[in-house]
Amino acid sequence: MHRLYTRDYLLLFPSKSDSKTSRDVIEDICTIVNLPANWDSHGAYPIDIKCATVAIEIALLYLTRDTPRPSVVPTVRGGIQVEWHVRDFDVELKIDSPEQIELFFEDLRTGESWEEDITTDSARLITAIEKLSSRG
Repeated sequence: MHRLYTRDYLLLFPSKSDSKTSRDVIEDICTIVNLPANWDSHGAYPIDIKCATVAIEIALLYLTRDTPRPSVVPTVRGGIQVEWHVRDFDVELKIDSPEQIELFFEDLRTGESWEEDITTDSARLITAIEKLSSRG
């Protein structure tokens, strides 16, 4: 069981996922979620627990054992960015709040590129992760 401790919350998530990638992402989120205010010494906000929860839900729902491990980084406004720069793809998932989730996708081999708000529709996220996961 993953325990996500913050200043105000304790969230529990199953640790037995089919995907090592999702487990790794959850561990990365657990690491950054406790960053204090001003963690970058330039006034950054602490990570919003709601953004962390959304990122964990995405990891559990969509990342497979074939999905390469992404980088998980905090944003200065308290959000979380999950990004892949592998297999000739650039994919960046930015969670500014549960009500504002954006996805950037670029396939460097084909030139396909787009950016979209995916807050209410995860179809593009699923497509991006499937493409990323299937290219060896």
